[in-house]
Order: sequence, then C-alpha cells, then structure tokens
Amino acid sequence: MSPEINIEGTPVYLDIESLPEEGFYYLIGIRTIAGDSVVQHSFWANGPSKESRIWWEFLSKLMEIENPVVIRYGSFESVFLKHMVEKYGGPPNDSGVAKALESSINLLSVEKY
Repeated sequence: MSPEINIEGTPVYLDIESLPEEGFYYLIGIRTIAGDSVVQHSFWANGPSKESRIWWEFLSKLMEIENPVVIRYGSFESVFLKHMVEKYGGPPNDSGVAKALESSINLLSVEKY
C-alpha cells in the first residue's frame, strides 16, 4: 500500500545546497506548477555575503504563489528553513508563506513538521 499525501494548496518542491566547510547555503531551488507548466526557480549565492539576498528572493517568490505548500526531502531543508528564519528573519507570522515554512511536508516520512 502506497502512502497518500493530501496537499491542500500549491506544492512547492524545495531543494537546498550548501558548502558546510564554508558555512553557507549557496543554492535554493524550487519547482512548482503554474497552469499546465512546470516552473523552476534557482536562487544562487556566489559567497556568504549573498546568502541573505537569495533567502529574501526565495521568500518573495513564495509570496507570489497561491497557498504554497513546501515539500522537502528529509531534514536538511527543515534545518535550513529554521536557520534562515533565525539568521535573517522571515515572513509575517500570520502570512501564508510563514505557514508554508512552519508546516513543510517531508516526503521521506510523509509527516508534517
């Protein structure tokens, strides 16, 4: 029996890359569906000083998506989301984007976090 996932909103698949030895995240990638098309966005940081910029670009893009639901693949992205909110701040607490970040879905466990 395959697990079922009930997603109420627009799925936003999240992928993060980092350089742990340099202590920063250099790529935030998202993929979603708009109409009949798959849309992909990549936010790149060429160094630690650009990390804040890609975080805010990512949040800005999430704000453009109707009822976003962040889908992730394990705990790495969850740690990233918490770290970035602590380090740079996040969206307003009562916003749909804040809800999406707080209740991201881990496909590997099919549980909400």
